[in-house]
Amino acid sequence: MQVVCLQEEAFYALFDKVVGHVEANRKERPDRWIDGEEACGSLG
Repeated sequence: MQVVCLQEEAFYALFDKVVGHVEANRKERPDRWIDGEEACGSLG
């Protein structure tokens, strides 16, 4: 098993980069669910 040690500042920089990457990929997909107001508008 390999272990990588990071200083706190480097850990948080990496974490921010990973979160940004996940959010960027998540926004490319359309929402699977709509809210109640949008559902009522669709139903008429």
